[in-house]
Amino acid sequence: MLSRIDGHTPWRLLREIGGMTADEVDMCIEMWLGDGVIEMGAAERKSAPPKPVAPRPVVNATPGKIDESAIDPALDLDVETQRRILEMESRLGCGYAEILGVTPDAEGKAIKKAYRSLSRDFHPDRYFRKEIGDYKPRLEAIFKKVLEAYELLSDPATRAEVQKAMAQGSGDAGVSAGESGAPPDPNRPMTPIERLRMRMPFKIPEAILNERRARARKFYDSARTWAENGHHLEAASSIRLAIAFDPHEELYKTTFAEIQAGISDARIDQLLKESEHWADPKEWEPGLQQCEEMLLYRPHDPELNHSAALAALGLKRLDDAREYAECAIEHSPDVGRYHRILARVLNEAGDRGHAIRELELTLELDPGDAEARSLLEKIKPRRTFHGGDE
Repeated sequence: MLSRIDGHTPWRLLREIGGMTADEVDMCIEMWLGDGVIEMGAAERKSAPPKPVAPRPVVNATPGKIDESAIDPALDLDVETQRRILEMESRLGCGYAEILGVTPDAEGKAIKKAYRSLSRDFHPDRYFRKEIGDYKPRLEAIFKKVLEAYELLSDPATRAEVQKAMAQGSGDAGVSAGESGAPPDPNRPMTPIERLRMRMPFKIPEAILNERRARARKFYDSARTWAENGHHLEAASSIRLAIAFDPHEELYKTTFAEIQAGISDARIDQLLKESEHWADPKEWEPGLQQCEEMLLYRPHDPELNHSAALAALGLKRLDDAREYAECAIEHSPDVGRYHRILARVLNEAGDRGHAIRELELTLELDPGDAEARSLLEKIKPRRTFHGGDE
């Protein structure tokens, strides 16, 4: 509970989020006050109403408002797409839930669904080989922030700390502790704890706060060292502790998202190696699940989409297989085997004409593709003349 005391959170919220009973919270507060572990803010005068809390500064005061002068019709981006990118960029100063477009209490599935949609729309790789001018750094900033929001809201070990820090300065965080619960009986003297409830929120002395910030920095430095040496799981554990000790430091949150992305990069490399040898149908289901999880980080990676298409085809999930195969081709249209997999999907779906065209493209790009040639011979109709085959 001590980590919840930050000079902003009032007694009422401490009782709710301390992870203990209300009596236990009261007892701890009294003990810590007596020992000098925490301090009390200045007491309110009984006749004066609670002072309003200054509003939390907003990075962008008008989310959704775009700079029309940034729109350039000459780019390989239609004007509507440019507007969407600029509008999303304007929201990056908002809270994580607002960035993802979910409610503050959204569950994991809703968070993942929202992130998947945004990552596909705003990942810089979507516009690979296109002239997009200064929209490239804009997209990189958007995806980085969207990834950060997803990682921090999805991880149970960090979400509570982040939400607490984000709530500071809001109306709830600024309510005086004496405003919650039933008022004390005016005909009897107030108990010590009731007097405490009428005061401003508790705070940790600056010396202790500095000590916590120093510990957070040590955990951050440790996380960077672990990450630089390829120990991403250990790095993630260290950066979680840094956030717990100092949830206001934006650098730690950004680093956490970067470390999580590093973990995914390592998993993707291993997954792509394993997918080359998928032969047992039992491997398709877990393989596709892994691919879909990793596509959250690289939604337009051609090899990852190719592996997902293979697994989905094996499972007869033809719509998914076609989507993944087409995504791989969109990014790398000159790779013959990507066209061959799409041809197999189209053939399974009964679209033989388009399947033949994809196989012919495969052989144009890679004349030595024996699998494509064999499949083409099986499905391409033969013309007959005077009762004989051509």
